[in-house]
Amino acid sequence: MSESRDVIYIGDPQCSWCWGIAEEMQKIQTFVTGHDMNFTIIVGGLRVGGGQAWDAEFKDMLRHHWQQVNQRSGQPFDYGLFDLPEFDYDTEPSCRAVVTAKNLIVNSDLTVDSLLDFFVAIQHKFYVGNQDPKQLEFYASICSDLGLDFAEFSKLYQSEDIKGQTTAEFNITRNWGVSGYPTILYTDGKQLYMVSSGFQKADSIIENMQQLIGLA
Repeated sequence: MSESRDVIYIGDPQCSWCWGIAEEMQKIQTFVTGHDMNFTIIVGGLRVGGGQAWDAEFKDMLRHHWQQVNQRSGQPFDYGLFDLPEFDYDTEPSCRAVVTAKNLIVNSDLTVDSLLDFFVAIQHKFYVGNQDPKQLEFYASICSDLGLDFAEFSKLYQSEDIKGQTTAEFNITRNWGVSGYPTILYTDGKQLYMVSSGFQKADSIIENMQQLIGLA
């Protein structure tokens, strides 16, 4: 790990609690960057490969989680997805899109905020728009809104290099012992610390961070 102060958000665009905490994460990112720390996103891979039967039991489980998130966070959901006769809940493609965007943003003049904006845009389009993140065209409007070249995104997204980077991020989170999302970690370059796990309000997470880092 580098000799710097980094706050690491580990999540998955198709994790409903990560959608629930989306507005809180934007507040946290503002706090982090305002205190000269780096804000990084690493994708966890909630349901890599999918393959879960799209049956009543699975849909009822998802609906229950979405309703819980809506009640606790106030984030909107559209439940039309459950009317589809088939849907493969594979979260690798949306995670790979985040890794692709991360590569493009690093080599652009976009601000550090843009990656979280990209992440949240996927969430909104999936949870509210009920569109399929496994389809490449899903990302066209998101790229356009954020000033990313969709043709460049498409080429990179489908490359073996990005697929490998995405798998590497999944492995990093598992090696760190992270199994639930959202999780926020902090590193001073020497040691890794847990800031929060699961849904919490930004004020509570920031308070934990202040105590951990010793910020006033």
